[in-house]
Amino acid sequence: MPHPLDGEHIDQRFADLTLDDVTVRRAAFEGCRFEGCRFEDTRLLDCRFVDCIFTKCDLVGVKLAGSSMVDVRFRGGRAMGVDWSALRTLMLGLGFADVRMDYASFSGLPLQGTEFRNCSLREAAFVECDLSRTSFDGCELAGARFQHSKLIGADLRNTRGCSIHAASCTLRGTKVELSTAVMLLSDLGVECPDLGG
Repeated sequence: MPHPLDGEHIDQRFADLTLDDVTVRRAAFEGCRFEGCRFEDTRLLDCRFVDCIFTKCDLVGVKLAGSSMVDVRFRGGRAMGVDWSALRTLMLGLGFADVRMDYASFSGLPLQGTEFRNCSLREAAFVECDLSRTSFDGCELAGARFQHSKLIGADLRNTRGCSIHAASCTLRGTKVELSTAVMLLSDLGVECPDLGG
């Protein structure tokens, strides 16, 4: 049975909508705003989001199989346990601010230029990602895995708990705090006795 959100939606505002554990198929959202909506364990299958903003929404456990997102912003709210790697097309122009995204997976995604600001990304997976020019300003990264990823020009300063598998990542121009730099050098077998490493 089709869901009311199936179909095409342009420049619409959705406020305080509760869509827990439902399936929305092949919906298209362009220029839409979602405010205070709940999508917990919802399946957004083959949906398209272009130039949308999610403000203080609950997307815990949402399924994104076959969906695409271009120029989408998330402000506040929760998106824990989301497998963003299930998106079928490039995640272009994405931004996340003040979002709790623990246990999320971004594996295999091209996330160049994505901005994560003041987000909790505990135990998130960034495996085989292109994180070039990506910023993680003010983010909690305890237990997050950065492996086999490009971090060219990425900014990981002002983060907490940052741990990068240096031997498998491309780090040219990556900006990190001194303590993280010492850890990266140690991971590569370089000793820095003057810096306590």
